[in-house]
Amino acid sequence: MIYTNLGEREPIDTLLRDAGRADLIHPERILELYHGRGRDELVHRALKEFRREQLPFRRFQSNAAFFYTTLLAFFLFETFKRDVTAEVVPVVAQPTRLRREAIDFAAKLVRHGGQTVLKVTGAVWRRLHISDLWERAAQPPPFAWA
Repeated sequence: MIYTNLGEREPIDTLLRDAGRADLIHPERILELYHGRGRDELVHRALKEFRREQLPFRRFQSNAAFFYTTLLAFFLFETFKRDVTAEVVPVVAQPTRLRREAIDFAAKLVRHGGQTVLKVTGAVWRRLHISDLWERAAQPPPFAWA
C-alpha cells in the first residue's frame, strides 16, 4: 500500500506543475518510482558498509560531527570510484569490493636515486593498470563553479 497526498489538489500539485514535473502526480508514475526504491537502499547499504554501525561517542554533538565527517569521506570515496577506478572496478561496487580489488594489494615503497618507487607484482600491475590509475589520481577533474 502506498499512501500519498500527490494528485489530491494539494499545494504540492501546483508546485510540481510549475516546476514542470506534473508527471509525478499520476499514479502510474508514483508506482514506477516506488518500484525503483531499491536503488536508493543500495546507497544506504554502501554507507553502512563504509563506516562502523554504531556511533563512537556518548554526546550528540560529537556523534553529529563524526557522522557529517563520515558523509564527506563517503562522498570522496564515491567520487574516487567514479573518477579513478571506474575502469578497474564497476562504479556500482560496494566499498568492500573496491577496497579488496583496488586498494588492498601487496606493494613496497622503495627509495633509490632520489625517487620513490612503488613496487607491485606484474599481475597486479596488469590487472589494475596501476600506471593509468596513478595518472587519473594525479589529475583530478576541475571544479565546476556556478
